[in-house]
Amino acid sequence: MRTNRFPVLLAALALAGSSAGAVALPTAAHAAIPTLQNATFKVSLRATQTTSWSREPMGSIADCSPIVRFSGRGTEQVSVTLKPAKFTAWRTAGEVTFLGDPGKDGFGINTAMKIARNGVEQAEEVAGSCMGNPGRVTSTGPYDCGSKRNNVSPSITLAGGRVRLKLGDGLPAPLISPKFRTCPAYANPAVELNGITEIPSLEKIAAGELFGTFRQHILLARRTFKLSGGGYRGTTTVAWEITLTRTGAVR
Repeated sequence: MRTNRFPVLLAALALAGSSAGAVALPTAAHAAIPTLQNATFKVSLRATQTTSWSREPMGSIADCSPIVRFSGRGTEQVSVTLKPAKFTAWRTAGEVTFLGDPGKDGFGINTAMKIARNGVEQAEEVAGSCMGNPGRVTSTGPYDCGSKRNNVSPSITLAGGRVRLKLGDGLPAPLISPKFRTCPAYANPAVELNGITEIPSLEKIAAGELFGTFRQHILLARRTFKLSGGGYRGTTTVAWEITLTRTGAVR
């Protein structure tokens, strides 16, 4: 008859523990537990994203329909500024995560993102191109271009030696919609329009440096994305500057 030896083994371990104190964990188990460090920081940042695009004139004609030329142009400018705010940095192995102070309202670290966009696209029927066509220009408007604001919550991480900035939706929700429904904008598919595209810092930095003797670090990031295809041309430039100042002891 087979017997289940697992309860017997547990009983033996319990008996050994009661006679010799707590059972010590194996050394390998101790080594597998990551070492956590934390310290408080004052964090400030400035981030911008500027996009400009144009649609090169293109023509189409079929079965004696009027020749139509399509064109367009536009820009989008996004900016974010965070005044010095309290974050706690948590370090494990080579990674660091900065968590914002929740504050008295519990909403955490929030700041305003400003977005300004303009753009226009049009189709021009060439006069006299077919059957006495008098020519006309049509626009896909009206457009809801202009300026908008959105509350965002910054997330800062260090992994692989590079610092990254991500701006998620903040609280409380804005009273106006931060989205543009009809104002045209085009950019490289890797670009996040109506926001700040996530890019890594130019300089590498070890996690240990943030917890070392030097208390302040200023990190920069910059990248340009090109748009080319489908008759559209454009550029998007993303840049940010983050200042990390340690204000508390490393624990």
